[in-house]
Amino acid sequence: MQSVVCFLVINKIRELPEISISSVLERTSANIIVGYLHQQDIQTLPQSSRIEFIDLNPMLEESEKDISNAAGSYIPFDREDFFDLVRIKWKLFAEVLCKYDALIYSDVDVIWLQDVHSSITQSFTELGDLEVLVQDASYRPGRTQLCMGMFACRASDFVREMIEVCNKLHAEGRAKKMRYSDDDAITEFYLSHPHGGKIMKLPQASFPVGNFLNLFLPFSLFRGLRPAPPYIFHANYVVGERRKLVLLKFIDFQFHRSSSKFLSFSMEYLLALKDFLVKFVRKPMSKFGQREQRVD
Repeated sequence: MQSVVCFLVINKIRELPEISISSVLERTSANIIVGYLHQQDIQTLPQSSRIEFIDLNPMLEESEKDISNAAGSYIPFDREDFFDLVRIKWKLFAEVLCKYDALIYSDVDVIWLQDVHSSITQSFTELGDLEVLVQDASYRPGRTQLCMGMFACRASDFVREMIEVCNKLHAEGRAKKMRYSDDDAITEFYLSHPHGGKIMKLPQASFPVGNFLNLFLPFSLFRGLRPAPPYIFHANYVVGERRKLVLLKFIDFQFHRSSSKFLSFSMEYLLALKDFLVKFVRKPMSKFGQREQRVD
């Protein structure tokens, strides 16, 4: 099976794509495809003969041109245009599956700790009916919530139909001014379309979303209760470029310790702490100024 790892780099994000892509280069022999909209967004990415860059602009429909124009500096989850940018994933998937038997998609705030590519490729080989693997962000029993931060699929009629339907669901959700994301689209498809076991959730113990951070702590309160090392860390429950960087660098240091990684994490942590203290000081001062104005 010829499979490839995919990334989407469609606005200027400091260091996160470099860390994520480097972790894949270090821990797997798979080739990588990076989809992009603006040349300046990919200039600082790692250089390797295993990386292919795909300009996604020719694949956008006329109604989607505004999405491309909106890209620029880092766009976090709490901004409205974030939900439009992630629509472009469906274009990337459709294009890649024209050339490859399978793809593994990884968000740029995901760091690989083991060889995900080999594990997922083996799953597709051993489970003949399996078509799709996707992160599970469910919390409540009976209420499924999937996450597209780590996603894998093989080329098939079922998957092509799924991508087309999810793209349509995503577009319709945004047309209604809803904060509708790729996670919502894949979850809605999973719940409303019969798939007969073709879609499976990745185990949360080895492919956790960001709020499972305690899996990555360097100690255990009780002997024998240490979980197996996860395959990835996904910083999706953290909003903000700086905070995501601190987390990814912390995880990278915990699993692959070196003085340079410790220094990199420490510097990023101190800068994040500085940002927090500045905001903390400014907020009370701002409130004090408002009280003074009311007195006057």
